Amino acid sequence: MMKAVIYAVFHQTLWTWRVSLDASLQTDKLFWSSKKGVQRVTSMFRVAEQLPYGQAVALASEMNHQVMSGREISSYVERLSLKAESMESEDGKDRSKDCNKHTNKGNDTDSRGHGEPNILNERFLLLSDDASFWDKLSAAMKGRSLLWEELVSLLDYLGIAEAAQIWKLIVQWAYLRGDIELNVSLAISDRRSLWGWRRRIEASCKRCGHHGEQIVWSECASCGVSCAYCESCLTMGRTRACAPLIVGASDRSMARELGDTRGVKETPRAGETRGARETQDTQVIREIDRGADPLDITAPIIPVGDWQLSPAQLAASEAGIRHLLNRDRDRIYKPFLIWAVTGAGKTEMIFPIVATELQRGGKVLIATPRRDVVLELLPRIKAAFQQQHVIALYGGSTQRWELGDITIATTHQLLRYEGAFDLVVIDEIDAFPYHNNPVLAFAAQKVRSHTGAVVLLSATPPAQLQTDAHRGRLAHVKVPVRYHGKPLPTPRLIRYGGIHQLQVAKPDGVNKTRSWLPSRDGGARLATIVSESLERGAQIFIFVPAIHRLESALAWIRRRMDKLCSRSEIEATSSQDEDRHEKVMQFREGGIRILITTTILERGVTIPKADVIVLDADSALFDAAALVQMAGRAGRSAQDPFGKVHYLSREHTRAQAEAISQIRAMNRLAKRRGYFR
Repeated sequence: MMKAVIYAVFHQTLWTWRVSLDASLQTDKLFWSSKKGVQRVTSMFRVAEQLPYGQAVALASEMNHQVMSGREISSYVERLSLKAESMESEDGKDRSKDCNKHTNKGNDTDSRGHGEPNILNERFLLLSDDASFWDKLSAAMKGRSLLWEELVSLLDYLGIAEAAQIWKLIVQWAYLRGDIELNVSLAISDRRSLWGWRRRIEASCKRCGHHGEQIVWSECASCGVSCAYCESCLTMGRTRACAPLIVGASDRSMARELGDTRGVKETPRAGETRGARETQDTQVIREIDRGADPLDITAPIIPVGDWQLSPAQLAASEAGIRHLLNRDRDRIYKPFLIWAVTGAGKTEMIFPIVATELQRGGKVLIATPRRDVVLELLPRIKAAFQQQHVIALYGGSTQRWELGDITIATTHQLLRYEGAFDLVVIDEIDAFPYHNNPVLAFAAQKVRSHTGAVVLLSATPPAQLQTDAHRGRLAHVKVPVRYHGKPLPTPRLIRYGGIHQLQVAKPDGVNKTRSWLPSRDGGARLATIVSESLERGAQIFIFVPAIHRLESALAWIRRRMDKLCSRSEIEATSSQDEDRHEKVMQFREGGIRILITTTILERGVTIPKADVIVLDADSALFDAAALVQMAGRAGRSAQDPFGKVHYLSREHTRAQAEAISQIRAMNRLAKRRGYFR
């Protein structure tokens, strides 16, 4: 069972209450009886009953606010309907040799706790004297934030036999040594209204920061009482109020000797940015894009390494390095945004920033929304940083417990870290699952070290970030041109009747039924646009707003383009297509010439010679960011920089106007800076 013991130690003139996962308290007695000098502890009291871990932590905290003598402890505990037991050492003598013989009626006989006290303690005592093991565990845990099941898996990885049986002893000893922190997984608070008329129980997940409706209460098989757990991060393991969150010691760690809690910094809640918690007199980094130099540093910024960057990429890299230097000089830890057009080469422009941080001895995280992007980035990062250990983390990764100089991870993997990275690069900040997800925003802040930097990458930043950048509240740099130095293709607006009106012509004798496709003149225009792209040798992305449009659109395109393409060269795919990855691969290899899809392929797929058609571009499902991203599939290569983009719709919308305005604004900025060649 997941329960803990509360006990008190007498140090100098003060009793301090503590919590132990070891129901027998053998690890704690061994630890405290081995202390010498001013840290020496000679007396201990314990509460006989075991409590769910979260309750035990809350009760110990409350009891530490009471000033009690040894005689007062028993009466105080009895008032709580609990029982206290004295474990005082006679005349303060060292009992470390006898502590493993201590038994208690309240011992946990669960198979995961202390079911075989003598055997388990023998095994643990061998580890307790093995300094190399504790050094190895401390290094493996640094910057990690794990549930107990994950900790057992880590111990297995480190070669600890029977880890599932002795993990509590190991965790408690590491906690007492100061190698790890033990936090509650779910914090429960009892709040009352101003006049005390209403009482409200609130719970918040300390792993993902969620404190809303997805905190669920149910009968718990682990602690035997009604217990809260978090559904928000359930896919990464169950966080429960009765279980600890095991956090590796980092620069955020508190002093652990005798319950010293001074200097602990509270982690912000989900959705609360670090900038919002800073004082009003904190210096605001000035906007780089408007020409103001955010640094008062005379030394030139020279990126580490020779990366063969374009002038625009190099300017962005230098701005990012300046931000790292500002971080050290001014102690300002706000994010830095690289606002780069689609196809600008964002990955390459972060290389000098990453190299600078690695040269300073820092650890780097590159977080991206999807597993396929992690796998795509891995060989590129390894090739660029051949002397560094690069690991990739995603669901099913075999490198889960490895320690890397550079870690590439999907966003959900961030929940297993805290204070681990000195540079956090978040790619596609506007994409799912980041966008409008406070949990992942919370995780992205939590994983950086106390003095770490966060760099955001996006071609289409969310509206709030754009506003913050334009008003000087967010340090940023714009990269308005692609690496080949040509303007972005500007979408053409084409009016048509909508994809719900066209009837597919069928052979004689076959009943004609209405399909959800473009009608009359719109259908003719669509056919002409597709034909022109095929005739110039381009491949075509055709985007539709909903999955249920794909089948009929596929049938119509195949019939109208049967003289220019075979059926196998025209395909459709979506997030529900089991063959999606195979079709995308065929599209990349040129086997498929027309791919009809949804926004699932609005980013991440690059075709050397591609045109883009967006059907029903006035759909509410297509916001300005999506329209910019879809347009960004065209003109990405130096061999075909002037790809064609068409928005077909019944009416022109604000989203279309915003998308075209953003594209034109970037082209104007690139021209003004002399980036076009």
